[in-house]
Amino acid sequence: MEPDRSTSGPPLKKFHATELSSHVTAIERVRPQNPKNGKPSAQTKTFDKPIDLRECRLFEMTQYNCPEPPMVKRGEKPHEILCTPLQRLFRKCAGGLTVETTEWEGMPKQ
Repeated sequence: MEPDRSTSGPPLKKFHATELSSHVTAIERVRPQNPKNGKPSAQTKTFDKPIDLRECRLFEMTQYNCPEPPMVKRGEKPHEILCTPLQRLFRKCAGGLTVETTEWEGMPKQ
């Protein structure tokens, strides 16, 4: 699949919401013990740790989409601004990892 280049950040691969769980990992850094003295080693090992989103706490946030009204001519009454609420769902996991799960939450669990 082609990377998404529509943002100013680094390129990201697009994936379907059903694949969200397999794309969420946390980087875990471990300092193994030195076998000679039992103290933590100076060398750190890093690996990806899979995260089970179902075990993370669910949060909800409401955002509002308020499109800019058309320009008005002098002397005319300004247009009314109509805002539409958008519900967003997030899972907050241990270590501060937060993932938007709005679309994923409504899917059947496997």
